Amino acid sequence: MKATSWILPLLMLAACEPGTPPADAYGNFEARELLLSAERSGKIVQWNVQQGDWVEADELIAVIDTVGLHLQKNQLLAQIEAVLSRTQDMGPQLAVYDSQLANITREQQRLQALVADSAAPSQKLDDLNGQLQVIRQQKTAHLTQLQTANRSVSREVEPLRVQVNMLDDQLRRSYLRAPEAGRVLVTYAENGEVTAAGKPLLKLADTRSMELRVYLSGSQLGEISVGQLVTVLFDGKEGGLDELPGTLAWVADEAEFTPKSIQTREERVDLVYEAKVAVSNPEGRLKIGMPGEIQFRQP
Repeated sequence: MKATSWILPLLMLAACEPGTPPADAYGNFEARELLLSAERSGKIVQWNVQQGDWVEADELIAVIDTVGLHLQKNQLLAQIEAVLSRTQDMGPQLAVYDSQLANITREQQRLQALVADSAAPSQKLDDLNGQLQVIRQQKTAHLTQLQTANRSVSREVEPLRVQVNMLDDQLRRSYLRAPEAGRVLVTYAENGEVTAAGKPLLKLADTRSMELRVYLSGSQLGEISVGQLVTVLFDGKEGGLDELPGTLAWVADEAEFTPKSIQTREERVDLVYEAKVAVSNPEGRLKIGMPGEIQFRQP
């Protein structure tokens, strides 16, 4: 028999205090890890965290050089301004027609009164009405011409604005922020390095909530249910065991062969069911990879 086949059971027995019931399952603590990657290529000009730091949600972690993007954006904004300078101001040009119409309308009203009193020929009034019609048509034609010219300018500006929006999106992607609070487990970059889009920069995990991954035998499934409370035991001071409350969060639907490093109530079994126990870890006593065990609480 190899030494490793009996060392682990002996260590587990040694860890149990006198009078402590045997554990129902063993495993290791884990935390949900997030791998944060660069969203664009470039030189890292600001790096704000180190391994072991705690970051809050939306906290700025790193900045990738944005000088080139800002220069491109300024160039596009200048082009937009130049194109918009060709926009026709319709107000002053149409005001000329409005002034002519106002003058002729007043003359029309005066002539109507004179024609009604037979003091002026109706032909003069007809000529004035014709002038009004011509000026209205000229105003309408000029308005259509101005609107067409301005629409043409807008069509030129639209693709430039789309390019500005694309650059704004690239600028946003230059700032790496923490998607949620957590501890920096590993960093893969430093300030001043050149990174590439998709390259991992750091690994983050919220260690305030941990999971103990254990394996259960088929005979134990009848004793448990998802959501029930369990006692979580882990290495404490002076070789003893400390405990925390935990909740059985998940049990696999399918069995698998026992991992070599896992022991169950029956020292070794052929098939086991993976399970996860959620444990609150506000004081940070539990560490990723630390061994632990559970005892089912009796109802």
